[in-house]
Amino acid sequence: RAEEAFEQLSIGIANRLSQYINFRHEPMIKRLRALKKFTSLSDSAFDKPKSSVPSGKKDMQELLSPDDQEAYAEKLKQLMQNRAYAEPSLTLRSLAEKIGLNANKLSWLVNEVIGKNFNEYVNGLRIEEFKRKAPDPSYSNYSLLGIAFDCGFNSKSVFNEFFKKSEGVSPSAWLKGQRG
Repeated sequence: RAEEAFEQLSIGIANRLSQYINFRHEPMIKRLRALKKFTSLSDSAFDKPKSSVPSGKKDMQELLSPDDQEAYAEKLKQLMQNRAYAEPSLTLRSLAEKIGLNANKLSWLVNEVIGKNFNEYVNGLRIEEFKRKAPDPSYSNYSLLGIAFDCGFNSKSVFNEFFKKSEGVSPSAWLKGQRG
């Protein structure tokens, strides 16, 4: 399947389709990056200067030093353990401010260190909390949507779509399976 995906990517790039313009930073193609052909394709798609990184700009790999990566990842982990994800209006920018980091660097950290994009990361934590609460008898007076909102979701459609994508079934079917 990776070979098929790579072939489609190659065709899209060769035809200069706009949706492929930022393919190198797309988290969904992590498996393709492992292919030897990927680097060649990436290099051929973009004019890359042969010299070192231009002054004043840092390479994507240098956005955060390894020590900073570890420190900010720990700050992020602490915030999330304190349920920062449950804030319905949470944004990448507001979370970056809370840990004292530029939003671009936080985005890079979440993508490269955690391996998910911001929405996948935050909604994944919300889903995990939902899965802990929904079967709990102390939440039997809550609707499934009420529990989802309590976990930080602010949209029924986003909750249902992300839950089904994550678990493969609807929230109600999942809960029935837990009780059955």
